[in-house]
Amino acid sequence: MGKRHVGVGIDFSKGSEYALQWALANLTRHGDMVFLIFVNSDVEYGEAQLWMNGGAPLVPLEAFGSSSMMVKYGIRFTAEIIEEVRLVAIQKDLTVHLKVYWGDAREKLCNAEADLQLHSLVVGSRGMGPLKRVIIGSVSEHVVFHVACPVTVVKTPRQCLELDGK
Repeated sequence: MGKRHVGVGIDFSKGSEYALQWALANLTRHGDMVFLIFVNSDVEYGEAQLWMNGGAPLVPLEAFGSSSMMVKYGIRFTAEIIEEVRLVAIQKDLTVHLKVYWGDAREKLCNAEADLQLHSLVVGSRGMGPLKRVIIGSVSEHVVFHVACPVTVVKTPRQCLELDGK
């Protein structure tokens, strides 16, 4: 069987870090390609205009911690997360890339399925109550109903949310 393409939506919250850790531990298999998908809502940024439709070029794992990448794309990986991803990538022979889009997270995560030819997509859940979800909308709920590939919504343990101040 060829390499599976596994996407993980990230927004640098504790919840998305937990979903990433869950996906690496429970979903990925030897040789998979993993795409960390970040949607930057700052569409006024100059780089956004250049890559608005299809997103920026893929960023390899080796460049995740680069200060120029962090500034250029607005990424905020902690050194601990980068190291954890790197170690799992070595252990499982994963190919890991970051894909950055600009715009609405719901729309762009759905677009990423076709763009990256995903076999599976993992997103975190912020645990919003029903009223908040109706008012601001749930990215995970939208993605579940609008992509064709299997979607896993990883519920974040309360202790992780408390650490994140949410």
